[in-house]
Amino acid sequence: MLNCETHLLNAVHLALKTSMGLDDTKCNIEFEDSIPATAGDLYIAIHPSGAAIGPRALSSGQVFDVYEGCRVVAYQRCANVPRDRRRSVFMTALTGINAILDQIIMTVDHNVGIIVAANNSISTALPGAQGFISPLRLLGIDRSARMVTGEVYGAHPEDVTKATAVAAICRGLDFGQARRLQGR
Repeated sequence: MLNCETHLLNAVHLALKTSMGLDDTKCNIEFEDSIPATAGDLYIAIHPSGAAIGPRALSSGQVFDVYEGCRVVAYQRCANVPRDRRRSVFMTALTGINAILDQIIMTVDHNVGIIVAANNSISTALPGAQGFISPLRLLGIDRSARMVTGEVYGAHPEDVTKATAVAAICRGLDFGQARRLQGR
């Protein structure tokens, strides 16, 4: 039932790379809000965001009804400056990251091409499995961008100067309601 999630994540990954002209060093599927230590100035992380049971699963024991989605988080490196000067750095980085988030929304929200790519992958890898019947929709945007420390980039927590220094600004988008119905 949940084995189609990876196909959806891969389809989102491919769509973002293609539309934004990125490679795997700037956009990839990640786990637990982590990104590679070698990530450059911009990194887009795609995370699984879980599944929700749809209404048909409750009314019939013969149908798996699942809504799936993903979380896309954009990270943009920024300078580590003293706290009293962070506002200008934050505002500059916020302008840049919001433009990136606009591109992500335009690429993923209601994009039937992502669902077609996921369904093609599903039909090849999982014969007999039903694909998605509705596209991903934008469900939420992080209330505010936040500054993150070097720990997100893999700085060891015991190295206090690197682990606690501001390294980037990030903001995430939640997409969901890609629906799958599968008979038993």
